[in-house]
Amino acid sequence: MQAVFDDLDLSVRSEVEVQRGKVAVDLITVQKHSDGSVTEGSSIDAYGGSVATVESVLLRIVVLNRRGLRPMLLLDESLAAVADHYVPRVGQFLSLLSERMGLDVLAVSHNPALVEASTTAYRITNTAGVASFRKVGRAQ
Repeated sequence: MQAVFDDLDLSVRSEVEVQRGKVAVDLITVQKHSDGSVTEGSSIDAYGGSVATVESVLLRIVVLNRRGLRPMLLLDESLAAVADHYVPRVGQFLSLLSERMGLDVLAVSHNPALVEASTTAYRITNTAGVASFRKVGRAQ
């Protein structure tokens, strides 16, 4: 969390329980304040879309890793709720995870800041019903 939200002292913990025969995971965001106080709450209720989105991506990565699945993360506009000033840090964080974990990330986005953080980026255009791909940004 600190890699993305460098201006906040955030961490996340999980509460796992079985509900109606299925495993349920609640993510609880913990924020330490400069006066020493601590607040906790559901990220979506207490911290908004940026924190909830990053926690969701982290949870997906943990599941991939723990289940021994192919290290591939598909994000189709999954980062749209991240506030503009955090987007470059999210892109850098995903790029770092990709390098360190051998994680392939396919992120579909309209946000140019994610293109700048990527190793390879393409712009897809539709010409007469045919998709064409062109490398863009830093990846050229």
